[in-house]
Amino acid sequence: MTEVRASWDQAAALQSVDGDWELLVEMAELFLQDSGRLLAEIGQAIQAGDAGALHRTAHTLKGSVANFAAGKARETAFQLEMMGRSGNLSGAPALYTTLMAEMQRVDADLSNFARAPR
Repeated sequence: MTEVRASWDQAAALQSVDGDWELLVEMAELFLQDSGRLLAEIGQAIQAGDAGALHRTAHTLKGSVANFAAGKARETAFQLEMMGRSGNLSGAPALYTTLMAEMQRVDADLSNFARAPR
């Protein structure tokens, strides 16, 4: 049987807000409202070959997912950020596909967390 791992580290995220469960829930809800837009903007920047926009938007998403200790999503956003910074977008479409899949996991996990009874 394959072990399913959460896309984020709830204990680390909770520790980063000094154990304030309600604040973490609020942060998750705000993240869920914004993550789709950021992901779409990253895709648009790649499509347009706009390295500056890719750098800025991937940096913003990286910071947002870091709040939840979502390591794989954070690392993938960081790689896209660095591609934007360097101006070399070769490989960005494939990396974006990886980011989209990971963000689906993060969004689903955070949505379940935010809806869970307390």
